[in-house]
Amino acid sequence: QQVLGNYKSEVLPLVTVGKETVGLPLAFSCPVMYYNNDIMKQAGVDPAELFKDWDSFKRLGPKVKAVTGNPILGLGNNADWEAQSIIQCNGGRVLDDSLRPAWDSPQAVAAMQTIAEVNKAGLYLQSTTTESNAAFIAGSLAIWMASIASLGGLSKQVKFDLKTSPFPVFPGKPR
Repeated sequence: QQVLGNYKSEVLPLVTVGKETVGLPLAFSCPVMYYNNDIMKQAGVDPAELFKDWDSFKRLGPKVKAVTGNPILGLGNNADWEAQSIIQCNGGRVLDDSLRPAWDSPQAVAAMQTIAEVNKAGLYLQSTTTESNAAFIAGSLAIWMASIASLGGLSKQVKFDLKTSPFPVFPGKPR
């Protein structure tokens, strides 16, 4: 309990199941959308509108894709971390209170369906993290979803106007 007293009370539920503490909250990050603002300007797309929600992303994404002719969104960490964030933003969970997988909840399925629609529209780059990172740095990928921890390194590597945004939400649901 003495160690837990060093943490902010907001983070303790992340390592609590029922009434039992099951871990220590040692590392935190949040996924952000890094984007090439030069491409957004060429596309005539307001990033705030693009990233407002997933419906806006699907509607405006093709305008961004038209600038480079490439998919516009790549993942920068691993497929499960971003998927977990997207599922949780749609009100779903990855694990239920009994620590059983909950990827088949209606909210989780709807969140993954949204990503499937982004993919079907040709907006999602199916690649490894290394490949999507290289494509983003090179300027051929407009948006890279990754940890905020990547900001320092990216700022030094890219030659375009690098900006960030929270990732889109599902209408009516909190991020």
